[in-house]
Amino acid sequence: LLTHEEKDDFLEDSFLALSKALELKPDSVLANYLQGTLYMRKKEPEAALLSFAKAAQGAAANKEIQYALALSRMQTGDYESALASAERLLSSDPQNVALLELCCDSAVALQDYDKAEQYVLRVLQLEPENVHFVLVRARILMTKGDYIKASSLLDVYSKSSLVDKEYLL
Repeated sequence: LLTHEEKDDFLEDSFLALSKALELKPDSVLANYLQGTLYMRKKEPEAALLSFAKAAQGAAANKEIQYALALSRMQTGDYESALASAERLLSSDPQNVALLELCCDSAVALQDYDKAEQYVLRVLQLEPENVHFVLVRARILMTKGDYIKASSLLDVYSKSSLVDKEYLL
């Protein structure tokens, strides 16, 4: 495992290498995608969004790039675009839990709790043991004022070995 300092050096070296690659070929799909990925790791979603958008120009049909673009939109606060992009991707991959989660998170951010709950239910149909989504559904139900249903879900969650700050709240 790398130390924190070694990770920082690795990221800087990677950025330098990608910058050189992009000087030679600015429209490189791979270099732009990798640069966006590095920006996401550095918690710089605005910069990541620009890199992923450039990568998408050269590979509009690539699902990984489109997912990364939607995720960076979510992280920059463009929830409507994130939801629309994720729903488009979901239409061709309806059992993709990562896409369902992105759709759910975007819908919650837009305060569309009915839509968010539908995505949570789809995840729980695919993965009934996914206690994270049990907790997400309980949170949505509490937001909607349905405390009885939320209470039973919190009981289910409490039987898992996980302790989550959100559960405690």
